[in-house]
Amino acid sequence: MHIAVFCGSSMPRNKEIVEAAALGRRIAQEGHTLVYGGSNLGLTSAVDFHSKSALRS
Repeated sequence: MHIAVFCGSSMPRNKEIVEAAALGRRIAQEGHTLVYGGSNLGLTSAVDFHSKSALRS
């Protein structure tokens, strides 16, 4: 399944980063594909980074 994620690009608080990281890992661990707008900032970047990290481990 392709899962689209739309998040803000402003710098999030620590709690939001932890939640975004968990979402990214879960998307990858469940075998889904992350689809996002390509931003490399904020929460979007955190979801992307952790989904890719989960695939590598």
